[in-house]
Amino acid sequence: MTQPVALPRTSNPSHSKQTAEYSSMVLTMLRGLYNRASEASRPDTVFFDPAATLIAPKIELDYAKHFGKPTTGQVVRAMTIDHLLRHWLTTYPNGQVVALGDGLETQCYRVDNGKVKWFSVDLPETMALRTRLIPDTDRRRNITCSALDTRWMDEINPKEPVFVTGAGLFKFLQPKDVRTLVGMIATRFMSSEIVFDVIPRLVSEFSIRGWLVNGKYYTEPTMPFGLDRHERDSIKTWHPRIGEVRDVPFVPVRGTRDMIVRPTLRKLPFIGDHTFWLAHVRCFAALAH
Repeated sequence: MTQPVALPRTSNPSHSKQTAEYSSMVLTMLRGLYNRASEASRPDTVFFDPAATLIAPKIELDYAKHFGKPTTGQVVRAMTIDHLLRHWLTTYPNGQVVALGDGLETQCYRVDNGKVKWFSVDLPETMALRTRLIPDTDRRRNITCSALDTRWMDEINPKEPVFVTGAGLFKFLQPKDVRTLVGMIATRFMSSEIVFDVIPRLVSEFSIRGWLVNGKYYTEPTMPFGLDRHERDSIKTWHPRIGEVRDVPFVPVRGTRDMIVRPTLRKLPFIGDHTFWLAHVRCFAALAH
């Protein structure tokens, strides 16, 4: 039987015992794993993630105590990006997928077609855990560095198709860093696609004020980057090779919130402009502007 994995601990004495045990970076990663594994374990689920259900129990953490009841927001995001990747892989079955801030995301298993080359990029603290639970294979590589560090780009073949994901990552970056990162990707990989989730500006402001609390011991880290949906086309100005930016509707999982409330809110004046959304960016070899 596999022994539970002990998590990296922080030594910040100003925090309570429960919150001091794990860094906010690790807790954020584990919250996503918890939500995906919980949803995949439901008998009525439409989200199949056996890898998440196997990995989650191997980690020493009382998930419910830290995060409260599981939610479907991260599952909806995962399913939607899964759909985009599967569609892309029908055109580029041997393509390269770069997952920035991959943490313990198990998308590499969910969309694997037996040919895709997968590159997971994350910081040392989270990558130390990932490499123990999701080790490298001949088609899957873990790269330890920041998404803003160009070293990961040196590992990717610029002559082959590239799909870059930033699920749950870009919102934690400074706005100027998001623009710089997208620009670097467009420059290095001229025929590439990028997908990332975007929070509205109001939610970004709430996070900066520390008002987003989930569970007894977890508060969302500061999320400096946010854009409202009407600002979608402003992303085209970040680099001349960006030719298309789509606002991709989320794939619903189950329940009234996913099936009715979220789609309805997106259609409402004003309110719909301040909902979470998914940006799908296409970069072209020829200059778009």
